[in-house]
Amino acid sequence: EGNKQQKQRLFLETLDSDSKASWNRSRLMFIGQGRAGKSATVRSLLGQPFSEESDSTIGADVSETIATNSIWKKTREPEDFASPFAARIMLEKMAKEKALVKR
Repeated sequence: EGNKQQKQRLFLETLDSDSKASWNRSRLMFIGQGRAGKSATVRSLLGQPFSEESDSTIGADVSETIATNSIWKKTREPEDFASPFAARIMLEKMAKEKALVKR
């Protein structure tokens, strides 16, 4: 079986399995009085500078971000999280298989 076919087989098996891995996703909701600093907190988490001239948020604001190694990045469009998640499980399986072969 070729390397590409082996990876495809393993990927499909992973999608069909009961394997588990950390999702690395969570939802945060900031609630509070107007002008309390909720939007400023979100901007700070995203590494954006504080701005005294920013307008109050009217209604609600939704931001989708990716957090890796304590660094948050705002995404422009919703991300496909399922594929990287399955790929991470697949890589863990491949590492386990390599470790078994080395024994």
